[in-house]
Amino acid sequence: PDLATDDPQAVLLTQVQGVIAEYEKAKIAERYRRGKLFRARAGEITTWKAPYGYRRIARSQATGPAHLEIYEPEAAVVRRIFADRIAGTTIREICRRLNAEALPSPTDRATWGHSTLSRLLRNEAYVGRVYYNRTETIAASGPGRRTRQVPRPREEWIPIDCPRLIT
Repeated sequence: PDLATDDPQAVLLTQVQGVIAEYEKAKIAERYRRGKLFRARAGEITTWKAPYGYRRIARSQATGPAHLEIYEPEAAVVRRIFADRIAGTTIREICRRLNAEALPSPTDRATWGHSTLSRLLRNEAYVGRVYYNRTETIAASGPGRRTRQVPRPREEWIPIDCPRLIT
């Protein structure tokens, strides 16, 4: 409400409401975090974004908990990338081949980048494991109220099974 700023009671009321709102915000964030940790420990996929070659199936009564399913058009590209790399083809050459065939990249762009392919080759989802709780948010030092993501120790990661694309 439009309260007079020169009224001490109005200023006190506004400050008390602000403190209560901050407290509620912190409680909601903690409950949300605990809920996601619980679901991840139960084997449910908690992130909305699926790796290239998979589709996320949302939680429902018919399908059960949220999980990943193989999306065959993209999975064929992933298998080919791994087969080419195992055969000794360089990452840059694989990029050139994919770009020459105009296969869409994970971001639906027309070109594949070296870093995109490197990240794809290191992704453990393709051997049947995705992880939750890999990073944590901490306050960044310096001016402003910024945060940054830092990796957690591997022992704290929560493994979640998914279908394998490669052996």
